[in-house]
Amino acid sequence: MQHRYETLFELALASVLIGTLCVGVKAQRAEAIGTIYIRADGNVDPPTAPIQRDGNFYTLTDNITSNQDGIIIERNNIILDGLDHTITSILPFSYVGIYLSGRENVTVTNFQVRGFDHGVFLQHCSGNSILTNRIISNNMNGIRLTN
Repeated sequence: MQHRYETLFELALASVLIGTLCVGVKAQRAEAIGTIYIRADGNVDPPTAPIQRDGNFYTLTDNITSNQDGIIIERNNIILDGLDHTITSILPFSYVGIYLSGRENVTVTNFQVRGFDHGVFLQHCSGNSILTNRIISNNMNGIRLTN
């Protein structure tokens, strides 16, 4: 009988320890996501991204930690408001925090962009505004403009 209780006790203890380890791993896990797109048709991809859309006004609803480019904007005539949230690269000095190519009349405001090669990269763009951002924090280049 003594041996049976010891075995039950050992099983119970093992279950508690495994449960504790799983909770600890879950709590410490930093989830990185890939690139978030604002598509030309206005949709946000992936749909689970922390961006809320109201017409041509997009707002970030949470911080983003990315293992690729942060946000690529493929739509013209929009406002993207970070509401002081942060986009952080987990791969220091690689990729782009916010990328616009061939865009017109896009306003990007209220972001903190950290750890990318380029905080904001504008290529072949016109009529865009980059306002009240703290994009120069720990990026190789704060804002890069080409063509």
